[in-house]
Amino acid sequence: MPDETRSSRYVYTIYLYAVCLAAVLVLLFSAASAIYAIVRIAAPGTTARGAFGGGVMSVIGSISEVFGNHGASSERDRGIVQLVHSGVLAIGAGLLFWFHWRWADNVRTTEVTEPPAAAKPAPRRRRAN
Repeated sequence: MPDETRSSRYVYTIYLYAVCLAAVLVLLFSAASAIYAIVRIAAPGTTARGAFGGGVMSVIGSISEVFGNHGASSERDRGIVQLVHSGVLAIGAGLLFWFHWRWADNVRTTEVTEPPAAAKPAPRRRRAN
């Protein structure tokens, strides 16, 4: 195998494993977000911000309460939206990981099963008469 092909295969393999690593990280964080969303849906009182919440979310929460969107149902709705977003992201990351891991496995198996390059035969020695 020429050196150019071997070095390009190494670069391609590194790319495949880097994508797999990034997909696993995205999958882990989106799974954690999905678990939090499930808690938000199941027990909205424990995840809703109280009087000391502060920040933009408390302003949005107080505005939504003025217009009749009360705490628990609003928190559940936000939890459902978060669960859908996290679920779609996790599924996408899982598919990305699966495809790239299979391609990396294919590169590994072709690298192992390729026959070695044909060696040049040794030059013949002349016999001394």
